[in-house]
Amino acid sequence: MCSMKITEYHSLQALNTLGVAVTARYFCRLMTLGGLKTVLSWQQAHPDSPVLFLGGGSNILFLDDYAGLVAKVDLRERTVLGEDAEAVYVRAGAGENWHDFVRWTVTQGYAGLENLSLIPGTVGAAPMQNIGAYGVELQDCVHEVLAVDWRTTELRTFSRAECEFAYRDSYFKSVEPGRWLMTADTFRLPLKPE
Repeated sequence: MCSMKITEYHSLQALNTLGVAVTARYFCRLMTLGGLKTVLSWQQAHPDSPVLFLGGGSNILFLDDYAGLVAKVDLRERTVLGEDAEAVYVRAGAGENWHDFVRWTVTQGYAGLENLSLIPGTVGAAPMQNIGAYGVELQDCVHEVLAVDWRTTELRTFSRAECEFAYRDSYFKSVEPGRWLMTADTFRLPLKPE
């Protein structure tokens, strides 16, 4: 069992972009996949309490204190997996700040994500909405998405096609909302700007 700590009465003011001063009755930081088992155990012990997985806090408006468990997704990673003749493959953890990750890819000399800079949120939330700007959408550069069924802890890799991307939509948002928690995304970024 993971030793992730669940605390009580945690302020969420710094964890939502509107800065709403609310409190979570229970709170934890999900920094490893092993922590998900702690969240599952907690939910089994508190079946009437909701669980909210929180990314960057940019697409949520808290109207009141949260009565259940808020699990802040803090899975961090930036790894170059390899390259082929045309592209480099980069994996980023779901808890990475999206804009910071885009800036990092640009400083590494990797093209493809620069039009998606300044979009608030995290890497893990990006596939849910199929974020886009200036003629580029996430689906143009995502290679695969690693997600976990948070109810069973099954880890699954979704290919780009399996993500069923559409305009500001995805499999995760429309087909099975609330089931899959993104843990990392792998991007295929061209070696030469197009």
